[in-house]
Amino acid sequence: MQGVVTDSLTREPLPYTSVYLKGMTEGGMTNDKGQFSFKTYRPEAMLVISVVGYNEYNHLIHPARDGRFRIALSPATYALNEVVVKPKREHYKKKDNPAVEFVRQMIEHRDDFAPNERDFWQRDRYEKMTFAINNFDSVKQQKWLYRKFKFLTDYVDTSSVTGKPVLAVSNRELLATDYYRKSPRSEKQWVKARRQAGVDEMLSKQGMEQAISVTMTDVDIYQNNITLFTNKFVSPLSSLGPSFYKYYLMDTLTISGKPCVDLTFVPFNSESFGFTGIFMSCWTAPTSCIGS
Repeated sequence: MQGVVTDSLTREPLPYTSVYLKGMTEGGMTNDKGQFSFKTYRPEAMLVISVVGYNEYNHLIHPARDGRFRIALSPATYALNEVVVKPKREHYKKKDNPAVEFVRQMIEHRDDFAPNERDFWQRDRYEKMTFAINNFDSVKQQKWLYRKFKFLTDYVDTSSVTGKPVLAVSNRELLATDYYRKSPRSEKQWVKARRQAGVDEMLSKQGMEQAISVTMTDVDIYQNNITLFTNKFVSPLSSLGPSFYKYYLMDTLTISGKPCVDLTFVPFNSESFGFTGIFMSCWTAPTSCIGS
């Protein structure tokens, strides 16, 4: 006997479907075209066809009489019960916590690796800052202030995060090299390239520069407090860090042949002004990264 098995909705062939006579040894699988073929000399048998995702087919047949078969299987529908997953309440503790002990040692030796404690250093700097008004939709564009300055619509862009329109107030990029000397103290910056675009080009450049210099300053995690956007934040390497942040050892790995630790931190209280980020700390010279 031979035949073909198809999907009842799409009419497409169903490959690798099980086709057999119930309680018998005769049967096989459909090929990649949904076709099957096997020999039987039984005058009557129950034909069973099954495959995952479809309702099983059972039908009494007479192989010698029926000849070629064409069977259409209907897709199965499953009703799943609702599953609610709730996280267990975290029981974080500082005592006997290896992550906290590791951070305490980092804090103890913090000044040994602080850049400004070295006699001199230099670093390459790349900065990209974007200031924008969020959700600058058609309703907001109709307000009198924006109607008065029609050119503002030329600076409307789409946020890569929310997908909504934003008004780019300022886009700035800087490529430079910073130089530092401890004694006598001196800091210099060699600007290699600078790009600026946005509405601020038509505003007071001096005022914009002053506003940026006040709100955006270098982040130095080796200090107890970090000033950013005119607010003071507790540094994750502050002496108060273990009382303000939760620390987690995520992984240990080797970078350039040196053993390193991947350590994350978050504020104890989600409502507090603090950082969420990662320390990638190596045994010889810790390097760190803060993310918000």
